Amino acid sequence: MKLYQRFVATGVSAVATMLLSASSAQAQDGGLLSLIDGPSITLACFPAGQVGQGNTFTGTQNINCSQSAEQASTPPDQQGFTGYEVVSESYELLPNSLGVPVEASCPAGKNVTGGGIRWNGSSTEVGSHDNGPNEDNTGWVARFFNTGNSTFTVTVYAICADVGN
Repeated sequence: MKLYQRFVATGVSAVATMLLSASSAQAQDGGLLSLIDGPSITLACFPAGQVGQGNTFTGTQNINCSQSAEQASTPPDQQGFTGYEVVSESYELLPNSLGVPVEASCPAGKNVTGGGIRWNGSSTEVGSHDNGPNEDNTGWVARFFNTGNSTFTVTVYAICADVGN
């Protein structure tokens, strides 16, 4: 019976420790992602007193716990994106055209961060390949083909921004 009481006492102690030390956290200056670059903060609240074999508890026990943590604000990263804008370039793709390059160029000083293509109508005779940023990341380029007998308007879009160092 003594072994059974030890197991029960150990289990009760473990559950009590988990329940009594549980608390919530709240970010006041923004999302929790701001803590990623900060120091690791671990707080725990444990009841004071003796724990061990032969110790018993009867009656009411009050446990008070106060926790706090602070982190100095971090200046904004100078490596972000600013000056976001979308530019486009359209081209009339003539019938029986193969590998026609069309490029949407970013304004001077901006870099491409993404892009895409589109053409009017729905035809299996029109398509593109080599759809992506140009070699110096200042625009978006695609090569189009038109194996049909109709003219199509194709458009290339570039998403441009000022990119920090």
